[in-house]
Amino acid sequence: MPYTTQAKIEASLPAVDLLAALDDDRDGVADAGRLTTVIEAADGRVDSFLAQAYETPFSPVPAIVAEASLVFVLAGLYRRRGVSDEANPWAEREKTMEARLGRIAQKLEPLTYETPKAKPAGTVIGQDSLLHSETSGVLA
Repeated sequence: MPYTTQAKIEASLPAVDLLAALDDDRDGVADAGRLTTVIEAADGRVDSFLAQAYETPFSPVPAIVAEASLVFVLAGLYRRRGVSDEANPWAEREKTMEARLGRIAQKLEPLTYETPKAKPAGTVIGQDSLLHSETSGVLA
């Protein structure tokens, strides 16, 4: 299962830029399978960081893994268009994500954050319950 989706990519990248990055033969249509290849490469990069500390591929996919894959895809798509890292709007975020994945792999940061529950989900009654009635008092 890929860590990111075409819908997430399309939500983060203008359609004209996405088409330009995926249309190698310049026929106005994204080349078949090109986006899948880019996503697989990004997922492989994420796994290469985290495989030293976690079993990969992930299922279910932790939020940071999905985010890292998306950032790697977006930075990679701009590079496919020939955009230098200085002009790539995702290059700096990519470097930040690489550093964060490195810290996670070293167990300096958690892979996921667990939120403690405010109250227990239920209560256990450890004794018999007495029912009361207004007319007859205690019912056993």
